[in-house]
Amino acid sequence: MNPLFISQFIGQVNTAILFNGKIPVKFKQQTDELFIYLNAIQLNDIDTIIQLN
Repeated sequence: MNPLFISQFIGQVNTAILFNGKIPVKFKQQTDELFIYLNAIQLNDIDTIIQLN
């Protein structure tokens, strides 16, 4: 699965965790881009909420 890509992302992300279960999610942040890697997590059929701190 390709990573979730967010362009023109302003702000600093220190951690990314699943809202349900508090499981860490891998991510990479560059100057104004954020990549969230979803291949290591189990997605919910209705929604999957990732909390960025």
